[in-house]
Amino acid sequence: MDDTVTFGLGYNGAPWHAPRFRAYLQDLSLGNLRLFHFSQHWSSIVEPDQAEMAFALFPLTKERSFLCYDLTPEIVSSLTAQSIMLTTLEILLPYDVYCFRDGWRRDNLVHGYMYTARLLHQLLCECPNLRHLTMLKIPYMTYWMDIHFRLDHFFTFTDGYGPSRRSVRPVPGIWICRGLKTLDLDLHIHERTKVRGDLHLRIAYGYVARVCPHLEDLQISFPDHCICPLDYQDWDYRPFGLSGGMCILSSLARLERLRVEYRNGAPNCQLAELNWLCRSGRTEEHRARRRAIVEEWKERCEREADLESMRLRGVAVSPKLLLGSGHMDFELMERLKNQGLLRDVVDAVRVMDTDEFDCLPELRRLACGRHLEQTPEKEMRSVFHSGLSGFIGGWLSSWGLL
Repeated sequence: MDDTVTFGLGYNGAPWHAPRFRAYLQDLSLGNLRLFHFSQHWSSIVEPDQAEMAFALFPLTKERSFLCYDLTPEIVSSLTAQSIMLTTLEILLPYDVYCFRDGWRRDNLVHGYMYTARLLHQLLCECPNLRHLTMLKIPYMTYWMDIHFRLDHFFTFTDGYGPSRRSVRPVPGIWICRGLKTLDLDLHIHERTKVRGDLHLRIAYGYVARVCPHLEDLQISFPDHCICPLDYQDWDYRPFGLSGGMCILSSLARLERLRVEYRNGAPNCQLAELNWLCRSGRTEEHRARRRAIVEEWKERCEREADLESMRLRGVAVSPKLLLGSGHMDFELMERLKNQGLLRDVVDAVRVMDTDEFDCLPELRRLACGRHLEQTPEKEMRSVFHSGLSGFIGGWLSSWGLL
């Protein structure tokens, strides 16, 4: 018998008898079961003990998979109550979802059954059974990673139902599973502007690099659009540009495979902004170009410092407000102190572009787009077409068109 079982309930109204199905599974003798996927997506008949059954049947299974809709309070309680330490957690986001500021919902009704991402976020920050996770696949939002509240404390948005409104910010936190080796993030930002997009990107890259320093396999997918209620939002970000902070990932000394998906085609940045990922991009010529780009940010960094000073003089935000106990890890909090700031990127470039720093020594496979991974050198030649796109990208950037 295969060591993976998928358990799904249909939505066609067919008769469903939970005890009988439980007995059937128990007769299969699945003592060596490795992965169990539970789903009651669109189920028209919901038995009260379904969540309990999902765990009672296979209490020793260390790998769990759920549809995002099925991560209900009951499932979260059952996960928290389990004595077994999970090693793998997969939360799958179906295609037919509506994106809201608080996460995702399966219909476009404000009062409809919804998955807000809050339960998953709380689980990742506070559930002791996830402390030893080595593999995590989740949809997530950068708001949950903004541990210094550098995004607006209140944000204004239009959700498709009328004019912009004010909404209380989500409470960020620090994951308890800081020994992850594999991370697959479907990262939603839900903001349009490039400037704000760069801030979100720096927050995400900084969070992943510091909270998960032992990563060996990292995949981050940025959807190029979101299905919002009564609307279709097309986003425009620069996840490969230097100001987006991807270079902060250079601190991941064990990283063997890196995949960042965003649209098809060449990255909308200069060659020197991305080729630090391969050895040929670490020559003095390319380092000088990166230094020149960073030096152009001087005024932006000064304005950023002023804004940061104003933020600190405003309503004080205590680290104790963060979910989880990560705020008590003082070394981690020190590494995260500049999260989201251009200063974080400036420091990363300064460190990685030195002869003493061994940049991503284990990286073997790389993809900057939706294609198969290849060696870092081949990937740079492919995405920049042997320098042509790098030349065009540099020309467009010099004219402020990127």
